[in-house]
Amino acid sequence: MENPAQLLTVVESLRQTDSYAVICDLIAQREPLDAARSLADLAHHLYWKEKDLPRSIAIGKAGIQFALLAADALSAKDSDLAIQLRSTAKGLAFNVASFTWPGWDEPGILITPAFIAAGLEAAFLNLRLANELKKGDLPLSRAYWMLGAHHLTSGQLSKAAEAFTTAAEFAAKAPNTAEELLCKGFHCLTRLADFRDDPQILSELSQIRQNLLPLENGPFYEAQLTTTARILGLTLI
Repeated sequence: MENPAQLLTVVESLRQTDSYAVICDLIAQREPLDAARSLADLAHHLYWKEKDLPRSIAIGKAGIQFALLAADALSAKDSDLAIQLRSTAKGLAFNVASFTWPGWDEPGILITPAFIAAGLEAAFLNLRLANELKKGDLPLSRAYWMLGAHHLTSGQLSKAAEAFTTAAEFAAKAPNTAEELLCKGFHCLTRLADFRDDPQILSELSQIRQNLLPLENGPFYEAQLTTTARILGLTLI
């Protein structure tokens, strides 16, 4: 959105009326790409600043659908714009998947089974668009990681393990050592969820966590492994 004041005006409108009216207004007043990006900005703000997950997901899903439909309508006459719209839809899909994943344990956010189901659908879409748009190794790694994360917290352990393995392979190709280690760490968590207190897996995960710490973003990734382990009821060493 163009500026913070404008964003706050839209948020205030949400308090006065329904989200559908706000979505329609944003779309009607803007060109397609600007409208899609404005919806993305609003969904992001509602999650991080307002802690309003229901409206964030409603806006995010509407933005995804609008961006994809607008891209289809424009693809014949402006292929570059269509690609940008689909890329915006991809970013929204990743955020919807991320915002609805219980593994962050984000304060002030209550995630219901319905939101988790919406997040899994968004994770599949994010992966599909990453492939279709040829986004490259690191976005593909993150897309597989996000899908694996949803499978893990939903108890789909074999699917989670497969996704994390693929995510680690793409991170290695990128190359991004920290994200490769993160994916391998989540693969360990998946195995621990199946074979609790296995000393070999615990030792492997402990080494991964130590190797992460000196790397860029490593401490954040290490903390995420610890947080997810706690949510899953796993004890680390």
